[in-house]
Amino acid sequence: MSNHTITINAIEKVTHDVLRFTTNKPAGFVFEPGQATGLPR
Repeated sequence: MSNHTITINAIEKVTHDVLRFTTNKPAGFVFEPGQATGLPR
């Protein structure tokens, strides 16, 4: 597993318990639908 630094461009409240994060996509970052991404605090 790789680590990438991202920038959060927007946070949108979709429902009372779901947030949508819009980010940049760093070079080398690969994501397939159905996968999870962890965001440390």
